[in-house]
Amino acid sequence: MFDRAKVFFAGCKQRIMVSAGAAILPVALSLPASASSSTPDAGDVTVGLESVAISTEMLKPVVDGVAANLAVIIPIGIALFAILLGVTLIPKVIKKFLS
Repeated sequence: MFDRAKVFFAGCKQRIMVSAGAAILPVALSLPASASSSTPDAGDVTVGLESVAISTEMLKPVVDGVAANLAVIIPIGIALFAILLGVTLIPKVIKKFLS
């Protein structure tokens, strides 16, 4: 009898914790918005965005860095993929021919 009660309350405890988390999450997410409304421009992320202009000169170092990293990562990735494929495929082929 006590074992059934333990299982029942364990299930209820989990449901209560999930429900409490689901109930608290929207409240927690709305707190920064309501807290910043008391002081003007304290939490407004759109202030000053009108003057930001991204040009191609700003993005050129980022694109060059990504291209350089891909030039290194792709051959290494292909080699690792080939090694992993060989390690899994070769024993299967040998086993198929031996059986």
